[in-house]
Amino acid sequence: MKKIKTAKNSTILVKKNALKSMSHDNFGAILENIDEKFAIMVEGLNMANERGDRIEGRMDRMEGKMDKMEGRMDRMENTMKDGFKTIMEYLSHIEDELKDIRKELSEIKKGKAEQKEVKILEDRVLKLELEVFSLRNKLHLQKT
Repeated sequence: MKKIKTAKNSTILVKKNALKSMSHDNFGAILENIDEKFAIMVEGLNMANERGDRIEGRMDRMEGKMDKMEGRMDRMENTMKDGFKTIMEYLSHIEDELKDIRKELSEIKKGKAEQKEVKILEDRVLKLELEVFSLRNKLHLQKT
């Protein structure tokens, strides 16, 4: 192996036989060609890095959007849970009222109730009907 200085003052190792068949000008041209190819390769790598940076930026924006979507879904889930809790409370209250009404109806059938108690019972039924109407409105508002 023999050390050779290039036009740009760098040193390369070359087999001795290779030098015999090549003139100094040919050898310089080959080295310049290799240097140009390396420059093109470096430029290509730089372009690939820039493209990778752009893709990474897009991925970061997508991640941000996904985080926002996750937050919105969490809030929607909590809203739905609150809505179902409200519904269950209303249903429990209505069930209790219905039990009392059934008991009072049973007493009316037995003839134990007076006219005043029938009026109280009618008022309670009207109140329950209003609550059911209100519950339907709340459900409808939560759907929209």
